[in-house]
Amino acid sequence: MKFLSFLILSIFLFAGCGKRSEFSSEQLNIEKEKIKSRIDSFFSFYEKKSMDEIISMLSTSPTFFYMGSDVNEIGKGKADFQNQLDMDWKLFDSIKFGKIKNISVIISPDGNLAASLVELTMDVLISEN
Repeated sequence: MKFLSFLILSIFLFAGCGKRSEFSSEQLNIEKEKIKSRIDSFFSFYEKKSMDEIISMLSTSPTFFYMGSDVNEIGKGKADFQNQLDMDWKLFDSIKFGKIKNISVIISPDGNLAASLVELTMDVLISEN
């Protein structure tokens, strides 16, 4: 078996912010903290291979796009996303994410869209099957 450790940059788009005409500085910070918490939850659920919990975090929008770690991991729709998770989890014997080192959160002025860029380490054990 091989043990890999590498740095991963991930982009997460969350539509979890409530719709508002304008955010106060305090509201903006509260929403950013909620997004950071969701990102932590996502990585925790991913490590546990908890499909139901991950899917429950996704946008309810009928238009859903995702980008993974390379050009082969781009899709639309929850079914494509679930397929990608299944393929990842079949490849990995185990996976462990490190602590987030850097995070940037940008929220649209109306609060309908947030984008986040995070940096963290990822340790993966891959079977040689």
